[in-house]
Order: sequence, then C-alpha cells, then structure tokens
Amino acid sequence: NHCMLLKIECKRVIITNMASFRIFLCVVGLVLSAYALHVEMKAEDAQKEGGEYKALCDMEDTGLFDLSISCTKVFMSEYGKGFGLLQKIFGDDSPLVQPNSIYGLIFYSIIMLGSLISESLLPLFRLMSVASVIGSVYLGSILYFELGDICVVCISTYIVNFCLFFNTFFFSGTKKTVSNKKKD
Repeated sequence: NHCMLLKIECKRVIITNMASFRIFLCVVGLVLSAYALHVEMKAEDAQKEGGEYKALCDMEDTGLFDLSISCTKVFMSEYGKGFGLLQKIFGDDSPLVQPNSIYGLIFYSIIMLGSLISESLLPLFRLMSVASVIGSVYLGSILYFELGDICVVCISTYIVNFCLFFNTFFFSGTKKTVSNKKKD
C-alpha cells in the first residue's frame, strides 16, 4: 500500500530530522561550553597576574533589575566549578571538581556521538536531559537570586538544555523499518 509506505517514510524523515536537530543543539552546546571554558581560563590567568579579563559576554551594567551582565563573574564564582556542590562533598582539590563547562563538553559530546551511533540510546538521552534541566533550573536560580547576574552564555546553555529535553521526550520515536514483503 503506497499510502502506508508514504506515511512510514514521512515518519522516518521526521525522526531523522529530530536526530539532526539534536545533533545541532549539541554542537551549539559544545560551542557555548568551549567558550565558557576559554573565558574561565583567560580570567584565571589574568587573576594570577593581578589583572582582570573582560570577555565579549561581559557588558556594561544596564541597571536592569539591579542585575549585572557578566559571564566572567559567574564562571569565576564558587558555583562555576562543580556546580557549587561537588567541592562541598569531595573537597576543593578533588579531580571531580571541574569547571561546569567541562561537564557541558562531556554532556553534549555523549549525546551528539550517541545520536550518530543509534537511536536506541534515546532512554539515556532522556535521563541526561532531565538532569540537565534540573541543573539549569538550579544554576539559573543561583544566577538570578544569589549572584544577581545575567550571564548570556549561561542562559543560552539553559535554552539548549530545555530544547534537548523537548527533543528527546516529545519529538523522538523509534525507527520503523519497511518490509518489502506483501501480506497475503
């Protein structure tokens, strides 16, 4: 039946496009995470030399809701490493306490590479995306309430994480194969 084949082909195109969109989101997340790591490393180097680093994402204070606009301030805060939690559990010197951007690079790499390998990893992606949304809400609330800052890179990362969540839960499915055998 041609209608059935067309419907299955259409679904396959949608699934393929959603996997492609997931990969695109991961590339954006990787770029944001790499930039965040770059800013943090430059800021740490400047701090060691007694200077200050101003990144592209650091803007003049606009007086908007008494919030500053500085990603460097956020990345260099106690919450910029280990989500502000791991150092309390494992200590500051633990190898598990890394810049949050390192966790982002790992997270987006796993989902991107997994998406290229097999859609059967979708349950893992769903679990990871739930964790990323919880982390985004946690860090977003710290950003606003604790640090009083607007971090363009952080907020962009949260948007990517929410898009990945919706992609893995609401716009994915399992691939169906089309058999050339005719039914009797």
